[in-house]
Parts: sequence; C-alpha cells; structure tokens
Amino acid sequence: MADLNPNHLQQGELNVAGFFGCYHIYPNYPDFMNNEPSYNAYHDHEGILRYGGYLRDFMALHPPYPALVAEFGMATGLATAHVHPQGFDHGGVTERQQGEMIVRMMDAVLQEGYAGGVIFELFDEWVKKTWITEPYIVPFERNPYWHNALCPEQNYGLLAMEPAGIPFLRGEPLYTQATVPAQAAPQQAAQAFPAVVLQNLLVEHNEAFLYLGLELVADGNDQAGGVSGSLLPPGTGLMIGLDTYNPGGGNPRLPLRGEKVPHGLEFLIIISGDEEAYLLATSSYNRGELRFSSAGGAALAGDTNEKWEAIRPLVNRERISRDGQVFPPVYSNQSVLPRGNFNPESQDYNSLAMLHINGGKNRVELRLPWALLNFTDPSTRQVMDDPREYSDAPLRDTLQTSTTPGIYFCALSYYLPEERGQYFVGEDSISPGEWDGLILDYLPRNVKGDGFAFTLPFYSWDFWEEPVYRVRQKESFPIVSAFFSQVD
Repeated sequence: MADLNPNHLQQGELNVAGFFGCYHIYPNYPDFMNNEPSYNAYHDHEGILRYGGYLRDFMALHPPYPALVAEFGMATGLATAHVHPQGFDHGGVTERQQGEMIVRMMDAVLQEGYAGGVIFELFDEWVKKTWITEPYIVPFERNPYWHNALCPEQNYGLLAMEPAGIPFLRGEPLYTQATVPAQAAPQQAAQAFPAVVLQNLLVEHNEAFLYLGLELVADGNDQAGGVSGSLLPPGTGLMIGLDTYNPGGGNPRLPLRGEKVPHGLEFLIIISGDEEAYLLATSSYNRGELRFSSAGGAALAGDTNEKWEAIRPLVNRERISRDGQVFPPVYSNQSVLPRGNFNPESQDYNSLAMLHINGGKNRVELRLPWALLNFTDPSTRQVMDDPREYSDAPLRDTLQTSTTPGIYFCALSYYLPEERGQYFVGEDSISPGEWDGLILDYLPRNVKGDGFAFTLPFYSWDFWEEPVYRVRQKESFPIVSAFFSQVD
C-alpha cells in the first residue's frame, strides 16, 4: 500500500485554476472510523454522529483548497455487510432511515466547511456486489439478470429499480387441501387447543424474491383469524419447510418431537404468534458457517447429526488497534425475518419486512430474497452445491453449483405451551425433536389426516433472459428533496 498526502501537492505558477480534493467518505468503512473513541465527542441535533467527527478531523489536516465529498450514502439492502456503532450500517436500514441518515451526513458536510457532497446514488444498480455477496453470485456474468435484495451495493439508490412484476399472491394456490382439520392426537383430545387449520399454499416469484402465502381457516370460535381473532393465538406457530434441491439430502427431521418429512429439507421457517420469525438452514447448508452442500445419503433414513441453525455470516472482522485493543468480530443474523407490510403502496410499508401477517385474508405472507435461500442465479435455477471445506469465503466464480428442478414445500401448525418447551431465541440452533409440542395440522395431510402426505407441493419456473423492472421513489427521496430545498 502507498500513502498519498495531499499536503505534498503544491500549486505551480502555470496552474491558474488550482486544486480541489475529491474524496469518497462513507460512514461505515474503514474500521478506524468505527473504533476511534474521539469521534463519539461529535454531536449534531440528534446526538452522537461519528461521521461528523471524522469529517472535522479530516478537514483540520486538509490543505488550503476546497474538499468535495464526492461519494457518500446509505444502502437499503436487506442484509448488512458492516456494522456501525450508531446504526449507520452498510445495508440493513429502512428507506426512511436512509433519507434521515443522508440528511444528517450532508448537514455535517456543510457544517464542516466542505465544498459540497454528492450522494451515492440516484438509482439502484443490479450489477453491483460486495464482499458478503460476490462469492455467492455464480455465474457472476449473470449478476444483472436478477436483483440481489440482500446486497447493500445493489440498493444504494434513492430511486428503487425493482422487479416490475410484484406478485402479492393474487394467483391460484399452488396447493389446496380440504378444510377438515387433522384428527387430534390422543394427548390433545382431553384439552381444548386453538385450531390453526392449513388450507392453501400460494407461491410466486420475480427477479428479486420468492413469495409464499399460507392461508389458514378460522375455526368456529374465530380463534384462528378474522377481525376479532388472532391469526396465530399465543402458544401456536407455523413451520414451513423448503426442499430447494436434492430431495434425498437435507434434513427430514423437525424440531418437534417425532416429526419427520418425506423429503430432506434445506431450510425451515418458524413463525410463532408471540415470538420473532426465523429462516433456519440445515447444518450442512449453512452459508454463514461456510457449508455449501446439503447432506445426502443417510439423511432420509434418520441417521443424521444435522441441526437447524441460524445463518450468521461474518460482517466485521476482528481488529487490533496500535495500542493493542482488540475489537472482536461481529456476525449478522440473517435468519431473522422482520415483520411488516412489504407492499410499497401501503401506508404502513416497511422496506425491510419479509413477513406479513395478513389477518384480513387469514394469510401469512413471506418474501424471501433468492440469495437467502442459497440461489446463486435464480434466472437459471442455480443453487450452491459444493461439498468442499472452506476456511474463508470462496473466490469469485469458484463455488460449485447445481441446477435445481424447483422447490418442494411442506408446512405444519403446532401448539407449544411455554411450560412444555423452550422457544427459539434465534441466535444458535435447534436439534431435531428438541421441542415437545403438539401438532395441530399438516400441509399436505396424508389420507388419515395425521402426518405428511408423501408427495409434497412442487414449484418451478422457466429460465429468464430479460429481467423487467420498474422505477419507484423510495421513502428517502422526499426526505432528501426537502432538505436540499432549504440549502442555500
């Protein structure tokens, strides 16, 4: 590496115009901006602003000619690539937060005497990548064919460039079953339990997301839905399994005691009425642990040590300061599925939401980014499939992949009183059979109504070569616009 000191650049006699400095200054990199204690002393009208502390330090050492912040901004990608002490993270901020944070940074740029600032950027770029996503875009040349909603670098825009087709599960269900509830198990019959009956499974997709909808049936007392009831009463929950490739691999055993699926699953979604919602990966397919191949062979026979694990990739590497202070590594929990309305046309829109409890339609709705499901190129149905051992993320285009025919689905509803099991807190893992819960219903039910049918609902899609997008003003756009209308 080399140092370039602008104080060593002098204006000669022939240089009539002079110099100005042009710098890219983001709030989240490099790490010394996060770790330098003195930057906490800088405050604006909202509190601590470490970014302003760095801007002041920088300008104090800058030569006597103008300095332009030629790039700064905030990314609205659903994943975080780097964590900042005051929440100015690289990704993982809402569209509203994006606007508010840009305004605070721009105000500091002006207050500290810079010539101005240039916001990165006007619109999202599907071609971009960052260190937490680049190894997993395979083949990399097809990066522009799909929108990686997890990637911060693809989502810096004040204008969203998002898929034109945003399906809100308006089509025909992928699978419909009779609305007769499953027969109660003997241990259930003596007590009254909420009825959470599963009826329809809806699945759709676009260039950014896989959309799921699970429709429930209200019981006679309106305990499972409708205006007066709760879609998931306390103690109840849902599990949705996804077999994204290789039905003979994966994990067929669920956290509920004795429950087994006729397919090996790569992912399991857990949604409860009074807890967070999570998407967990089977141990052998946990990208956060650098495992990229769904275990095969003995899995369906039940001879497996697979667990259901949280996906927690490294986002801040360990750092050691010059005085020996250790800053430990930071991991981001990508298994958490934030709740909220992810329809941008809704007044209560939440740009980070992946789970919507739609009580009006008795429906649980999800949008899952393709990269979260280990798809490396959904436009050609490519998924990670690399049994090699890794100590660090693979280099670009070196990860092995397979073409999946599509995705198999299953779901169940359960009752888990607090005294009968331990709720998952979302940081670690769950072993198969760890929960002593009671099954309320299955999808698909077998002919006896108790247990899964052998044939699971299957969803596939054609390859695509022409991604279609639309332009939308993010919630940040009017916030930034209002600020600049007041700047002299």
